[in-house]
Amino acid sequence: MNSDFLRNPNRRFVLSLEYLILFLVIFYFVILFFSEYKTLGWEIPIVEIPQQLKEINGMVLYVMLSLLSFDLLLKYMKIRDWRLFLKKYWLDVAMVILIPIFSGVKILKAIKLAKKAKIAKYGFKAADKTQKKIRKKSTKK
Repeated sequence: MNSDFLRNPNRRFVLSLEYLILFLVIFYFVILFFSEYKTLGWEIPIVEIPQQLKEINGMVLYVMLSLLSFDLLLKYMKIRDWRLFLKKYWLDVAMVILIPIFSGVKILKAIKLAKKAKIAKYGFKAADKTQKKIRKKSTKK
């Protein structure tokens, strides 16, 4: 009976699962948007997010990924062909892979770190060039 449900799930169940995933995605990114205001360059938050809600948001990410994975399993069990599955549901697969990697504002933090590293690289280059010029002057004397 379980395998029959996986092969041909109820349409109402699949639709409610997709709406639940959509709700969780919206909830997750709204809370993330308002809690990471400093990363976005704002001094004060537009809406103050309580710490408990931030912790719940971390759990919502894992629930959302679990539901997305289950949804993909249902879709695959219906098709049972990897090529057709990836061709038809490539965006869903990409979401399951990319959401944990880029979960929200973490990419912005990585960009800021990259900018800082680039600035440090230019600083080291400038220091190296000045040391070389000083060495040249001291060898000429």
